[in-house]
Amino acid sequence: MLIKEDLMPDLNEAKEVHAQLDALLDLLSEKRVKKIKSQF
Repeated sequence: MLIKEDLMPDLNEAKEVHAQLDALLDLLSEKRVKKIKSQF
């Protein structure tokens, strides 16, 4: 894997962004599940 200047964030930044996306995905998934359950 090539890491070039300014193209790749440093590792801590990447982990932080990944954690935020993960949390967002969890929230969206929960909402979707609740919506599906309320339809039945």
